[in-house]
Amino acid sequence: MKLAILLVCAASAYAQSDATLKRVFYFTHTDAQNFQNIVTALRSVAEVKEASIDNAARSLTVNAPADRMPLADWLFHELDQAAGPVQSTVTHEYSLQVETSSGPEVAKVFYLAHAPTQQALNDTQTGVRTVTDVTRLFAYLPLEAMVARGAAGKMAAAEWLIREVDRPAGDVQAPAVHEYGVPMPGPRPGLPSNVMKVFFPAHAETQQTMNDMVTSIRTIADVTRLFTHITAGALMLCGPPETVAIGEWLFHELDQPPSEGLTTGTYSVPVRTPGRPDEVVRVFHLAHAGTRQDLTDLVTVIRTTTGIPRIFASIGPRAVALRGTLLATEQAEGLVKQKDQAGGQ
Repeated sequence: MKLAILLVCAASAYAQSDATLKRVFYFTHTDAQNFQNIVTALRSVAEVKEASIDNAARSLTVNAPADRMPLADWLFHELDQAAGPVQSTVTHEYSLQVETSSGPEVAKVFYLAHAPTQQALNDTQTGVRTVTDVTRLFAYLPLEAMVARGAAGKMAAAEWLIREVDRPAGDVQAPAVHEYGVPMPGPRPGLPSNVMKVFFPAHAETQQTMNDMVTSIRTIADVTRLFTHITAGALMLCGPPETVAIGEWLFHELDQPPSEGLTTGTYSVPVRTPGRPDEVVRVFHLAHAGTRQDLTDLVTVIRTTTGIPRIFASIGPRAVALRGTLLATEQAEGLVKQKDQAGGQ
């Protein structure tokens, strides 16, 4: 008899947790053209599967499991607000009663102060997703807001990153490197922690220059979680400390105005690659490579002659960055000196 009572109680508790609730929300401040955007946010972050809009009644009917409805309620009222300026990033948080392998889950809405365009929000959204691995992330332009959900640790990192790029123009004295003070989880359990940084260049005046810098860092330093925030004029990245250290050195080498004479910088790679005990990174600043084609031709000659595959040219600083053995990079230096003569002869 006791066993039967226990089974009935367990079945009743399961049915209650699995119950579907119906709720009707009424839009107060949202334009009809943005109704669907709020529905998308609810689907993305609150996992609402069934939602229908009644434009005439300005209402939204939601069917959701009982344990998801409180989050849907909170999120709807966070987004159904009158737009108004904020002086700096404002964060509102909702704690979920959900535990993951990475810790408790939270949802946050970030109201940005300096993201007035869809491009600015897209930059922030893609950058945060790429660098912090927060995948449940949605941009809502009418309020200049970002909606996100994830493990508390990742969400704290996302908030730091958003605040770093949500700044007024000229707020950072560039060049600058800002580092998140908490180690980031490695890509897989058991691997060393990562570091997260934001680079603010002083001389990357065009998107092409920024793109070249990102490609050089990705190619030479093996930093894969890297994104250019064009609106903020910043590079956001995360990776193992040794690869980020190479990326930071490259950042400072490439964030330079064009040189009047041939100069070179060298970085000894501390973690040795099997078969390459003397691997180095070098950046050559050329004086007479006036066009991208000049640099491209030089890269082709170096790659063909030395066999160095990891090499990239940046037109802004008129520089060539490469990574290889000491012998191969010395051979490359000879080719650079030969080619970088007045008139490119």
